Amino acid sequence: MHLLNNYYSVLGLAFLIQWTASLYLYFYDYFLYYNSILVWSLPLCGFIQSIGATLTFTFLPKKQTDPGYYSDKSTLSYNFVKENIYFAGLLLFQFLYMHDKCKLWITNYIPYVIESTIVFLPYILIRPLFPKTSFRASLSINDKNKTEKNKTFFIVVTWITKIFYVWAKHYIGFFLNYARFLDRISPELVRHIYFMLIMSSAATTISMFLHTLKVIFIVHDHIAYFLPPSSRGTSVPEPLICGTCPHIWPLSTHGCVLWTCSSSPSTSRCSPSSAW
Repeated sequence: MHLLNNYYSVLGLAFLIQWTASLYLYFYDYFLYYNSILVWSLPLCGFIQSIGATLTFTFLPKKQTDPGYYSDKSTLSYNFVKENIYFAGLLLFQFLYMHDKCKLWITNYIPYVIESTIVFLPYILIRPLFPKTSFRASLSINDKNKTEKNKTFFIVVTWITKIFYVWAKHYIGFFLNYARFLDRISPELVRHIYFMLIMSSAATTISMFLHTLKVIFIVHDHIAYFLPPSSRGTSVPEPLICGTCPHIWPLSTHGCVLWTCSSSPSTSRCSPSSAW
């Protein structure tokens, strides 16, 4: 266990260094970032770290549907840690899929059925392979998993995360992957997408790393909880800002794709298997 803890900590530190370097290079010289190994090494490190977390924190409770993330009375759920592998994997795929050379490699060497499954059916064919926790379960037991002093804080943060989850799933995920699959994303738009992906990696990997450090009493509660909504908040306005430039964010030319993604949330909201 001690060896696994060291392995997990080293991976976490490696990810933090790469994330900082990615953000710096992105603003200093985007093309230097785009042509660097950070485009694939950062999300790959996050994916490996999510696997390392499931091997390290096996002592966490395994049966609760409440993720235990946004509370100060319940314990972080092992299922929540394990399902993060799925989201880290989606992020890794999108990092690669938005890069011209990596997408060409995927198209040439990865079977078409696998590419299509990840782009179109990840929540139907891949998601069931991982455990599922629920925002609904966390909100339904507010009196049991939250102290009165922090209840409002945790409810607000949970709702922010819940709303962003829908945005990320259907627009940052499905819409952008569909458009990329159809080769309708310009290099200028890819540039903006990479900023969203870098910030999304903070929400997916760094926030989980900080929270597991909270589990072993290394960081304060609010530091671990505040990063996800703050990093997600930077990714939501990005496409809206791009929307002022039709040649950068050509929503009007992707009407069918956009309509498909916009109609999906209501369907998933009604689904009994939804994490809502």
